[in-house]
Amino acid sequence: MMRMITSSQADKRSTAAFTVLELLAVIAIILALAGLILPAVSKARTAARKTAARTEIKQIETAWTHYFAEYQAWPGNVDGTTCYPIAKDMANLLEGSNVWNNANPKRISFMHFTRINAVSNPISPWGNRQGASTDDSYFCRFDADYDNTIPAAPAGGPTNPPPGDVHRSVIVWTVNQDARTNDADYIIGSWKE
Repeated sequence: MMRMITSSQADKRSTAAFTVLELLAVIAIILALAGLILPAVSKARTAARKTAARTEIKQIETAWTHYFAEYQAWPGNVDGTTCYPIAKDMANLLEGSNVWNNANPKRISFMHFTRINAVSNPISPWGNRQGASTDDSYFCRFDADYDNTIPAAPAGGPTNPPPGDVHRSVIVWTVNQDARTNDADYIIGSWKE
């Protein structure tokens, strides 16, 4: 006995499942949406890193300002032309240690670094916690002659700004590793407001 399929039964069977063509169309739409969303996510991540770096730079500059207010001098034998990475003894000094030339005898904690790398140095938002690179460090320069001017740095690349005189007592900066060398935001510095 042969069973006949009516047209209503055939319609029910064909609408119950996707065809390969419909499935490919859905996949293409999903890929197109992902292609639109991923660049936006990348831009948001970059903007978040820059904002975090600016915030940390201001905190470090404020910590140094409080240090100066407390001791009426900069630590150790700093000079106005040297770029100092915020690492090891200098970072420990800001966190309340007295290890760098007996420069924090009251052991005041001026700040706490939350992002550190494998060798316990503070790192910028671009830093890798497992690495020990200085490419992701914060740097500073001091007004060593106390005239409220940090002179322009000799051509020395990103680890020795600023390009012109800055009227501040201390400057702090880091390198934006999402930017190219000639981009305006390649150096994120406390003097750039």
